[in-house]
Amino acid sequence: MHIGTSKHWSGSTIFWQLDELSNVRTGKVMLYDQVSGKRVKKPFDHITWVHALTKIPDFKLSQVLFGSHLVKPSTKVVAIVESEKTAIIASICFQDFTWLATGSKTGLKVENLTFLKNKKIILYPDANGFEQWTNFAQRNNNDFNFRVSDLLNRSLSDENKQNGEDIADFLLTAIPDWLKASYIINEPLGCTDNSKSETRLNDFISKNQKMSLITSILSLVPESDPSSDTEWQNDFTFIRK
Repeated sequence: MHIGTSKHWSGSTIFWQLDELSNVRTGKVMLYDQVSGKRVKKPFDHITWVHALTKIPDFKLSQVLFGSHLVKPSTKVVAIVESEKTAIIASICFQDFTWLATGSKTGLKVENLTFLKNKKIILYPDANGFEQWTNFAQRNNNDFNFRVSDLLNRSLSDENKQNGEDIADFLLTAIPDWLKASYIINEPLGCTDNSKSETRLNDFISKNQKMSLITSILSLVPESDPSSDTEWQNDFTFIRK
């Protein structure tokens, strides 16, 4: 995934949209609160676009799913969420999926999915978008191999559903077991001997050196493989068919 930073708002993030041929379509600029990790919406919603900031003349916006360039001919399973931030968090936790984001609840459109017709697609709508994305999948299931995950619908309280929580909120507070964070500052990283989870985490750290500091600070503890968690069994059964 291509992620950058912008000086437009100090500390803001750019989520670059690249199509399946790696052509840059645009970049979405968003500001997040550094403590909560939530979008800054006051005193106004801090969202803008690279093409708007650079004032490209006669620019015609043609959006694609965030992460589209990651889909390869060998890709078997694609997971689609609403938020770009959610796609990034989920891609760390479940690396067997290729995670894409629509950018909004209404961003799930047939024209942005045509290159996925031969893939298995799991839709992970925000809690308040389950019905809308389920209806979309039912209308277009003849053309696409859809599954709509009911994980949040089964797991969250009515209040959390109304608040529009998403998979990222769920992952950060509950699962997957193999990537739990105890958030104990300055505690050593704890790993389970001879576990596949430890190997995966260490391999990830070896390829991303800055993660070593992060894992030490957060005391990330790998445990069991996420596919063993019963909450996810419906989704993993789908991808193994």
